[in-house]
Amino acid sequence: MKYIDPTGMKGESMDDKIIRGKDNHKWNIKAEGEDKTINVPLDLGSDKNIDLGLGNIDPNRFIVGYTANVGLEGSLGIGVSGNVNVTVAQFTDPTYAGYNYVYAGGEQVASAGVQFSISATVGTSVFVGYETSKNPIDPASFAGPSYPIGLSADI
Repeated sequence: MKYIDPTGMKGESMDDKIIRGKDNHKWNIKAEGEDKTINVPLDLGSDKNIDLGLGNIDPNRFIVGYTANVGLEGSLGIGVSGNVNVTVAQFTDPTYAGYNYVYAGGEQVASAGVQFSISATVGTSVFVGYETSKNPIDPASFAGPSYPIGLSADI
């Protein structure tokens, strides 16, 4: 009885992410992986089958994390600036899940000319990435699109 599909909209290899409202209506979102139900304290009004095109997305190929950076710049005739950043990331691949991977980077720039300035920056961004290659996940060479959302402050 578990595998009955009265609407015929469920693919054979596809499982649903189910949103169930307090009125017992369900919105079935087609996605890979096992069925998961989320109960929400809202009336959904009707049952729906929603296909967001997630059928080809592997949930084990994501990376989620944040980057924090600090920069300082000063000049009086000759200028120097530097930035230091730290990225902390977690992978959804079962081999690497549950660990914080920390990546550090930096930049230094020098300039000369008629100038006077001093400034400092502090910023952070949150990102979600998805590995699009068919290679096994490797924290040393993760490649794919990412979607950062950032916040920064300048002094």
